[in-house]
Amino acid sequence: MFRILVMALSALCLAWGQAERAHAASMVVAADSGHVLQADDADVLWYPASLTKLMTVLLAFEALRAGDLELSTVLTVSKTAAAQPPTSIGLKAGETLSLDTAISATILRSANDAAVVLAEALAANEEEFAARMTARARELGMVATVFRNATGLPHREQVTTARDMAVLARHLIREMPDYLGYFDDRSLTIGSRRLPSINGFLTNYAGAFGLKTGFTCASGYNLVASATRDGRTIIGVLLGAGNGPDRAARIRRLMDTGFRTAAKQDGAPKSLDDYVASAPEKPRGPPTVIPQAECGPKEEAVPASPQVATADESLPGWGILLGSFNARDQAEAAAERSRARLGAAAKGAKAVVLQRHSGRARGFSVLLVGLKREQAQGACSILRQAKAYCLALGPKALNNPRALWR
Repeated sequence: MFRILVMALSALCLAWGQAERAHAASMVVAADSGHVLQADDADVLWYPASLTKLMTVLLAFEALRAGDLELSTVLTVSKTAAAQPPTSIGLKAGETLSLDTAISATILRSANDAAVVLAEALAANEEEFAARMTARARELGMVATVFRNATGLPHREQVTTARDMAVLARHLIREMPDYLGYFDDRSLTIGSRRLPSINGFLTNYAGAFGLKTGFTCASGYNLVASATRDGRTIIGVLLGAGNGPDRAARIRRLMDTGFRTAAKQDGAPKSLDDYVASAPEKPRGPPTVIPQAECGPKEEAVPASPQVATADESLPGWGILLGSFNARDQAEAAAERSRARLGAAAKGAKAVVLQRHSGRARGFSVLLVGLKREQAQGACSILRQAKAYCLALGPKALNNPRALWR
C-alpha cells in the first residue's frame, strides 16, 4: 500500500512539473491596429532564443533602406563568425557571401554564423551591435527587451517578453514591406546546396507568411507567427512551448482564435501601448522551460537537408517510410514537414530521400532512419494520428533491395 502511495505521489509530482514546463507566454495582435486579441503572461520576461534574429535583420533592412549597404554587398566571414556553434550554414573564415544570402540564411536557417556576419558588417563587433539592438528596441517601445548578442545563443541577461516581440513583428510588417518576402521564402540555395526553411508554420497554416522560430533549453520552443486571411493580418507570439508539436498545436489555436476575435471585435480593445502602462515594475522570469538534463542541445536544432541515398547504401537502425513522390523537392518538403511535426520524437533521426527504381516506377521515397524501435513505432503513431502516412521498418525491411519503395 505504501509503495502504491509513493508511486502515485511520484506520478503526481512528475505531472505537476510537466504542467509547469508546458506553460507558455503568448500574445496575439491585429497588425494594422495593434489591438490585442489575446494575451497570457505577455509581460513576463523570457529568453528570446533565435527570435533575437528578428532585430538583427531589422537593423540590416534599415541599413539597406538608408543606402549604407546593398543586397549585393560582399561580406567577409570572420573567425568569430565562423566559430559560432550550430545552427549554422558552415561558413569558413575568409569566405565571402552577399548581404542578401546572409539575411536569407539568418531567417530561413536561423544560422548563427550568418547572423554574426551581419552584426560585424553593421558594427565594429557583435557586442557593439547588440548595444545598438537594445537601443533600437527602446525606440520601438520594447521596454523590457535586452540584447547581448545577435544570434539568441544563451545569455542570462538577454531577455524579452511576448508583448515586446509583438511590437517588433508589427514594426517589421508595417514599416518594412519591401523585405517581408524573406520571411515567406521556403528555401535558400547556396552553391549546390538547397536548404529548406526550418519554419514549419509556413507550410502548415493557411495564409502564413512568417516570421521566426526560436529554441534553447531555457527558452523552450518559441515562435513569432503572422498570417493573412480575409484581408486581416494578425501576429501571434508564443514563448515557451515544451516541444515542436506542442508549439505547432498552440500557435494554431492562438491564430485561429485570433482571427475569430478580430472578425467580431468591437468597442475599444486594449492595445500594445496599454500593456506598457499596466506592465509590472518587477516582471517575473525568465523561467527555464526545459531543464538542461532533459533537453540535450543548447541551441536551436535544425535538421540537415535530406540526402539522396543509392540503392546499395546501408540505412542505419529502424526507420519510418513517409511516402513516395514524383519530384525530389516534394519529397524533401515532406521530410521537413514530418520532422517539424515530430519534434523531439524524431531526435537523432536522419532524413533520407531515396531514389526509387522499382519496376517502371520512378520517383523518390522519403524516410527517417537511425531510430530505435520504440522511436520508430512512436513516431508513426504520432503521424497517423495527424492522418499522415507512416510505416515503421526494421533494419532488414529497411535495407530490403526488393522493397516496392526502393
